[in-house]
Amino acid sequence: MTKTLRYNTATLIWETGTAVFGLGLTLAPNIFLDEILRPVSIIFWCMSALFLAYFIRTVLRHTTELELSDSGLTFRSLFGRKRIDWDSVEKAKLSHFASGRSQSSGGVSMLTLWGDGTKIVVESTLREFDTVLEYVSAVCRNRPVEVDATSRLNFEALGYPVNDTGV
Repeated sequence: MTKTLRYNTATLIWETGTAVFGLGLTLAPNIFLDEILRPVSIIFWCMSALFLAYFIRTVLRHTTELELSDSGLTFRSLFGRKRIDWDSVEKAKLSHFASGRSQSSGGVSMLTLWGDGTKIVVESTLREFDTVLEYVSAVCRNRPVEVDATSRLNFEALGYPVNDTGV
């Protein structure tokens, strides 16, 4: 079985709009105001650079695909292709970044896999992220894969237990 997964279009549209709005808001004072204090101008240029980087990252995610198969995980973007076979996964890390003070307010999880000299990072905004976690959990239970204690707890909290032999 092979599945092609992409990032959630609605989320990407929202993030693109946020980046464009931020760019407009931070560029406008430098472009349209004749007399602006130099330190304020520098701050707005720096903020514009951050929003531009965010915009570029979001556009790149529009073109990113993840191919999930029984033999491994393939990551494709404008910058090329990376692949990790399930048999060569050496380390798995699952981090969670809360967006508020409580767990119930959501947040973003980030799965990082290492193997074959390659590193692949997958965010929870990917459609069918749970399917990826299911595959990785199975690999970690069936092979000696390094999983730190925090990642182990994060996997278990999401309903995907992993091995107890990690570091």
